[in-house]
Amino acid sequence: MLLINSVKYKVKKLTILMIFCLALLTVIDAIPQSFQNIAIFQVEDTIKVKYDVYGGRDQDVFFVEIELSIDAGRTFTIFPKNLRGDAGYGITRGINKFIVWEPLKDKIELEGENFIFKIKGMLLGNSPNVELVKVSGGTYDMGDTFGEGHTDENYVHTVTIDDFEISKFEVTNYQYALFLKDYGDDYIKSGEFKGEKLIYESESGLKFIQGQWQPASGYEYHPVVNVTWYGANEFCHYYDFRLPTEAEWEYAARERGKTVKYSSVGNVLDPFLINYDSSIEHDSLLVLSNNVIVNTSQSGAYPPNELGLFNMSGNVWEWCLDWYLSNYYHDSKIINPTGPWFGTYKAVRGGSWFSSAHSVRVTDRSFLAPHNYKEDVGFRVARSLSSKK
Repeated sequence: MLLINSVKYKVKKLTILMIFCLALLTVIDAIPQSFQNIAIFQVEDTIKVKYDVYGGRDQDVFFVEIELSIDAGRTFTIFPKNLRGDAGYGITRGINKFIVWEPLKDKIELEGENFIFKIKGMLLGNSPNVELVKVSGGTYDMGDTFGEGHTDENYVHTVTIDDFEISKFEVTNYQYALFLKDYGDDYIKSGEFKGEKLIYESESGLKFIQGQWQPASGYEYHPVVNVTWYGANEFCHYYDFRLPTEAEWEYAARERGKTVKYSSVGNVLDPFLINYDSSIEHDSLLVLSNNVIVNTSQSGAYPPNELGLFNMSGNVWEWCLDWYLSNYYHDSKIINPTGPWFGTYKAVRGGSWFSSAHSVRVTDRSFLAPHNYKEDVGFRVARSLSSKK
């Protein structure tokens, strides 16, 4: 079949090159992961890749992809997009994994003899460094354009956001434990907020064991929780970041201000795409017994939005830089709003595993006193590109 604008190669010989990208950890017991028993074969116009993933932990989650070289591996220039099966985000360890690729759907017809296939796997959430995504600025209508929200989000107003960076994942227990080890205290040591508590122990977060803060076993790459606003803010300052403003957070969650209701693949509300409580129809902080998932999920367990940002809807609420005021939208600045000058509560966004569908909408607003903490509140970092602050 001849396709317009296609790259034509005929497969006569298939070669596999396995590359598994993985950073081993030092603060927790790490079990190396590996791809094994890799096989690749062609059935008419379909390429199938079989593989097994051994080692690691049951809860480890990977991003798996394949690349192709047409020059015996010197360069890899074909990046299949229409993959089915055990590819992409949320892949766990196990045997008999299959990736299915139909090149014609990517407008590629394979002809040649020097193909090399590379299969790549990355353990998500284990980097000690915060991974950032650049978000190009723009102008958008902030607030609930669907008419389904609370009064604090229903005043739709236009704001302009400069370019900024925001972290791909929510800050993990592993990353926050490293921070506490470097920082040397769990109270703020100096400055405006000196003496404020950073974090409290959690069964799914950090525990204070033998004089050291450590991730709870099995939750190393889950978002840190029970962290106060002061604790989130101090982490940011220590590494030359800051918390995102509400306006930046919503702009990123809405994939640069699009008219979307949920920050998920295709703007779809689905418990396979968002970690929320799908068993309740209305907001509730009391009903827990019927939750589909009764805890946080690991980084990368759900696919990202179109900007490559994970869990902007669901998983944990996220602290923002702004003080919260219910009627702030009526007096908001037009360019790079940062919230009221002062307040009693700080804004949190995104909903959590404990939230109903209504609370994981990208325009929903909530709040918490900066010294308070919850099992479903964490944070991610941001940075202005103009000043790198």
